[in-house]
Amino acid sequence: MSVLRIDMIGGASGDMLLGAFIELGVLPSRLEELWNGLGVGRLELEVEAGVDHGIRGTRVRISFHGAVPPGPTAHHSHRSWAEIRALLQRAELPSSVRTRALRVFERLAHAEASVHSIEPDAVEFHELGAYDSIADISGACAALEWLGVHEVEASPFLIGRGMIECSHGIYPLPAPAVMELLKGQIVQPIPVEAETVTPTGAALIVDWLATHPARETGPRLLRRVGHGLGHRTLPDRPNLLRATLWDSVSAPQGSPEVCQVIEAQVDNVPGEWFGSAVDELLAAGALDVFLVPIQMKKQRPGILLTVLTTADRRDALVEAIFLNVPTLGLREYEVRRTVLERRWVTVETQFGSVRIKLGIWGGRVVVRAPEWEDCVARGREHRVPPRQVWEAAVRAIRE
Repeated sequence: MSVLRIDMIGGASGDMLLGAFIELGVLPSRLEELWNGLGVGRLELEVEAGVDHGIRGTRVRISFHGAVPPGPTAHHSHRSWAEIRALLQRAELPSSVRTRALRVFERLAHAEASVHSIEPDAVEFHELGAYDSIADISGACAALEWLGVHEVEASPFLIGRGMIECSHGIYPLPAPAVMELLKGQIVQPIPVEAETVTPTGAALIVDWLATHPARETGPRLLRRVGHGLGHRTLPDRPNLLRATLWDSVSAPQGSPEVCQVIEAQVDNVPGEWFGSAVDELLAAGALDVFLVPIQMKKQRPGILLTVLTTADRRDALVEAIFLNVPTLGLREYEVRRTVLERRWVTVETQFGSVRIKLGIWGGRVVVRAPEWEDCVARGREHRVPPRQVWEAAVRAIRE
């Protein structure tokens, strides 16, 4: 189980998250390839190393190259929630990434609607409507998936003070939309005259804390550390966000964990529905989801949808099943699950670095498996089939 921890040392913004994720292993070229699917022109990611108060990190900027698509707004930085929703719905994005990005923007729309006392669909995003903000949100949501994150935890949100000039005039800090987003969150005021938490940063982290809550409390294995740098200098602290990836340590041998199985029999459903349903269930915290062909009553062919989960995610997954597949009822029962302890190492191949997942039992490595997403990414970079990268990684393990 991979856990992402976010420490907001200087605050939080979309570009700071992207900088930290790049240091955790997300390839800039993969982000640019994702953004090509938005259909808005070419978005380029500028990546530079920097040092702030003695700590090394990565700073990113997104530049837009392309014509502004026709629409009711005259300038590409002013876009309505309806426009952004339509843009994301027609974009060539993985369905799970599209779902996450739409959910984050919906949080933003509801926050802005509450501030201005209007309906969410009437919200006009100004600074947030710019394509770099759309790229921040879609890229961060994709990175969360590429890194294999199952749970997210965060430090208190550090909020500065002062005033900021927005399209509506001079506003107090934190910005009103940020204050709406942070309702129910733990915050820590700091004596800094600056915007330390942006609406994009707040919406992303708040959404992840709600949809991927951290449950693991036992010992963890620290895998990677990444620092994303901001674009201004703070007087008393580094303006950076630290992201760390951890793996929970499996229970001792002979101590299986108790999980729950939820099953639904489904028929008369287009096959495409199951793909998006599986993505939604995994995003909602399922440990595993799989589909099995079955023969139902009256000789109808159908599908048995099976979801494995922990007790605390049961209610969210039951709701996700009923919302995504047309079943009238579910079956539930408890099972015992025993898993190998997992660790990661990295090997070098002629195509680049590939992570290797190790399965450990009784102190011995019994499973070695290249990370398939790394194989896909290296294959795209070198224009070779992912299988060829996988075979090279296997050879590197043996050597």
